[in-house]
Amino acid sequence: MTWGLSDEETTTSTGPEVDIDEYGVRSTVLDNFDERMWHVIEAVMSVHATLFIDGIESCFGLIIEGPSGAGKSTALRPFEGVNSQFYRSDDVTPASFVSHDASRDEDELSQDDLLPRIKHKTLLNPEMANWFGGDWGVRKEKMARLVRVMDGQGFTSDSGTHGRRGYEGDYRFNFIGATTPLKQKDWEMMGHTGNRFMFIEMPSSDNREEVYRDIIFSEREYGQKVNEITQSVQNFLTDLWNDNRGANGVKWAATPREEVGEGLIYLSRLILHARAPLGETSEPEAPGRVTDMVKNIARGHALLHGRDHVTTDDLDICARIALSTVPKKRRCLLRELLQLGPSGRMRTREVQNRLNVAHETATDRMKTLDSLGVARQYNETVQGGQAEFIELDSEFAWPENLAFPDQ
Repeated sequence: MTWGLSDEETTTSTGPEVDIDEYGVRSTVLDNFDERMWHVIEAVMSVHATLFIDGIESCFGLIIEGPSGAGKSTALRPFEGVNSQFYRSDDVTPASFVSHDASRDEDELSQDDLLPRIKHKTLLNPEMANWFGGDWGVRKEKMARLVRVMDGQGFTSDSGTHGRRGYEGDYRFNFIGATTPLKQKDWEMMGHTGNRFMFIEMPSSDNREEVYRDIIFSEREYGQKVNEITQSVQNFLTDLWNDNRGANGVKWAATPREEVGEGLIYLSRLILHARAPLGETSEPEAPGRVTDMVKNIARGHALLHGRDHVTTDDLDICARIALSTVPKKRRCLLRELLQLGPSGRMRTREVQNRLNVAHETATDRMKTLDSLGVARQYNETVQGGQAEFIELDSEFAWPENLAFPDQ
């Protein structure tokens, strides 16, 4: 299927235009759960839909990050069972993609290899704990192997037992994982290995009273709620897949309007600076990959709504993912500054109160954002002596036409 040439000039689709709004997916999710669940499901579907776009070579990785019990696994359950589009594995390891098990012959190894089984699908890994286990060297090696596989051009390796084994060509897939909040070392490790992941935050519900009452007084069992969402999501995704002729079925030629493009550039720049590794040996991330990923999220979201072009409506999910992709220790203060705007500033005491942290921690986080270049930390004479302030760099002022994501 060939999509439009521009936002104003488009060709007509050869089939029915499948629009998620007509399937009531969002309302079904909200009837059974809450906005937190919808934001994650929407993000997963947007990433999955990038498989339809012809010409993308690299795989897309999205990690759902949230505390235990937040509902991360529940958010992934509606996608299980759409076997032509998704593949679930609870224990993915670097060796899973191309096996060299000495106890197996070549035919058996071919059956074991994960890579051909996930080609042009979205891999679901509900528990990524094993990727972040072990010492620094082990974790770095694991992530480096995964990043290499996610180039999308297959993977080959050699061993003394089986020699050269692997696959070459178009082996693009998407990776959706879930994990509890990462430690700063894990963020640094991912930055050092060539980051191919973005994040969507799934915090715990703020309204505990509502959670208690829903569990006690709800007339539907938890499993019934999940089943309703599953049916709605799977009906939509089945039709969406067919409408777009599956993987690589959409030849995208549209370019966004100026205001939309500027929004995508802003979010890409924000991610690039705010998640940058710090340290003498750290190298800044090149802008190409991040920008491409942000653009593809927007395009995937547009496809969910039966559109062949990106609009400002597609920027909301990009903004939510962009902020989630900033390490948590930086994210909280950054969110506060972004909402204040370039004319706003905070003293150290106010940072302490808003983040509920000690003075030393507040100062450290202010210093980090200053080092990243997204904010400026400085001292100023006030009544009674010197006070330390932080304010957002004007380059990163939140665009007026872009809604700020709630938590």
